[in-house]
Amino acid sequence: MSSEDKSLSLAESHLRRASLKLEEARDHFERGNYPETVTSAYECIDLSVRAMMMLSESAITKKKKFKEKDFSVLYENLPDELKELNIARIYLLFRLWGEMTNLAKYGSETLGAGPEKIFTAQEARFALQHAEESYSTANRILAWYYQQTST
Repeated sequence: MSSEDKSLSLAESHLRRASLKLEEARDHFERGNYPETVTSAYECIDLSVRAMMMLSESAITKKKKFKEKDFSVLYENLPDELKELNIARIYLLFRLWGEMTNLAKYGSETLGAGPEKIFTAQEARFALQHAEESYSTANRILAWYYQQTST
């Protein structure tokens, strides 16, 4: 299997899993499980970012954590047809919800507040919307890739 085929296979896998996490986040939201919504939404964002990185044809894909520079490389590697994608915003969403995930999982020991006291429907709704945005962006990149390889 070529390196390109491996990257595509991993990107597809990440996006399949991102889709499952997005559905999981929606289910949690509908049941009023707001901290779990945030956690699942972040996992969707993370997997979507990993899929994008796999398709960016760069050496950054082996990293466990991504930095601002990695998103810059991702943007630089996008084809001109996809330059309108707001990768800077995806970076913001990745960082924002990455920071919130520990609070959503464990709450605040210092404040003596569990996650359910911290996260409301409003934060959960934002996390869900941001997961949908990240997933959609990754899907657009994957669709472009398929279009190029099928011609």
